[in-house]
Amino acid sequence: MTLFEILLLVAAGFAAGGMNALAGGGTFFSFPALLAIGLPPVTANAPNAVALWPASLAGAWAARSSLRPLGPYLLPLLLAGLAGGLLGGLLLLAGGDDVFSLLIPWLLLLATALFAASPWLSRWLAARRK
Repeated sequence: MTLFEILLLVAAGFAAGGMNALAGGGTFFSFPALLAIGLPPVTANAPNAVALWPASLAGAWAARSSLRPLGPYLLPLLLAGLAGGLLGGLLLLAGGDDVFSLLIPWLLLLATALFAASPWLSRWLAARRK
């Protein structure tokens, strides 16, 4: 591994961790960096996910007082997230690098669209709760 690749990964790691702690979306920094150094997509996805979970956990811990009122929703959301992660991981392993390479741009586009639409989605969901 070259010095440039090491520096790229360190910079992407800091950017991804900071982004995840603040708002989420750190994968937009770390995943492309792992692909840029030559890792295949499925291989790049695994350390990317494992490396970023501490920032997500720290962000949830820091926001725990804000999450308390959502108590009844947290367990179903946690279970849905676990089930989705397990299913996604199994599909990733079954499909391999070729299928995942075709899906990456669409998955990133969907994630970007959801991230950009989050203020409107939040307002829409809040209006439905009333």
